[in-house]
Amino acid sequence: MSTTIGNPGYETLKEALTEHYRVDALRALAKMVCDKVPSRKADIINAICRAMLSLNLKSHYDDLDFIEKAAVQEACLRRGGN
Repeated sequence: MSTTIGNPGYETLKEALTEHYRVDALRALAKMVCDKVPSRKADIINAICRAMLSLNLKSHYDDLDFIEKAAVQEACLRRGGN
């Protein structure tokens, strides 16, 4: 576990979504990457995780414009993602 302030050091996406997000925020995230949004929190989290690990993720990335792609690249490469 990281001791950096502001970076709780989650081991998995599922853990981060479970600990940090409320259902309304999870629904908003799920609408961006899922065809159908489940109603239960655990099911929404599982759907988001499946979508992020699917082969369709590249197609979502390809749909971004230049600035959006640059933001994703920077967030992925910078320590802490912010």
